[in-house]
Amino acid sequence: MTKKHWIILSAISVAVVAVVVALCLVFLGNKIVDATPSSVSVEEIDGNFYLITDYNAEFSYQFKVEQQLDGQYVTLKTVDSDKNICNLSSSGVDVVAGENYRFSARFVTENGAGNGEFCSPVQWMATWNLSEVDYSTLVFDEENETLSWDAIYQADSYRVLFVNGSGDVLTIDTQTNSCSVSSVPVGEFQVYVQGVSTDNNLLPSFVGDGVSLAIKRTNEIVDVQRDNLSLHVTCLQYVQEFQIFEDGVLKGTLTANSVEEESGRFVYLFDNAGLILNNLDFENAVVQIKSLANGCALESALTQIY
Repeated sequence: MTKKHWIILSAISVAVVAVVVALCLVFLGNKIVDATPSSVSVEEIDGNFYLITDYNAEFSYQFKVEQQLDGQYVTLKTVDSDKNICNLSSSGVDVVAGENYRFSARFVTENGAGNGEFCSPVQWMATWNLSEVDYSTLVFDEENETLSWDAIYQADSYRVLFVNGSGDVLTIDTQTNSCSVSSVPVGEFQVYVQGVSTDNNLLPSFVGDGVSLAIKRTNEIVDVQRDNLSLHVTCLQYVQEFQIFEDGVLKGTLTANSVEEESGRFVYLFDNAGLILNNLDFENAVVQIKSLANGCALESALTQIY
């Protein structure tokens, strides 16, 4: 063997010994993981998606995120964690509603030399609720009787619920982030707005705490019929008391004997009006009636009685 060959052989031997020593140091300093997590679950907490796997006191964890593309699962990312939970959102994984994903986990050693095997992957399709409406943006235009709010991202329509003090619910569906309340009766309500999507993977938003709203309207007397000493009055709102005036002078206050609702209007019958009407001069004076305010039904204008 020449001196040159001897030098080459010595160099190779030193390299082999160095590799063997390095491998020994790696494996002797780390346990070989022979355990595999039983499963991975997906949990939604405060709008974030978390991967959770079995706890192991000896090792760290690695989560694998795969997405189905063109019928095949492709690895998007592997995420190392010192806990058995992984926040997908903060890990830079952009989860898209309606897409198919696959998740798995394994136990890992400090430098990865003795990593275990990934568990069987769990398949998952992303679905979540739309964001809640920001009630601080809700505006009630009393003059035009419209309600509006800031649009909810990805909402295609809205459901507005008006709940009165008795728990009765009136619902209005609208395709925009506003609605007319002209069909809502006067009164005090708790109003809730829910965003809705045509995408089955985007669930309706939670309604939250809602907002208190009082719908007030001026009552309108639309018809007055006098038959001798009885009186029939038809109004747009429900009220309780009326006042009678003669040439602008108050002559008395009436409470209806009965009230009937007909086609959204209220018909009041006063059989006991004779004590007041009998003393009025309908031929030579101007006799008028008005309704008094009742809650959110505001006082009406004066209407003449003939």
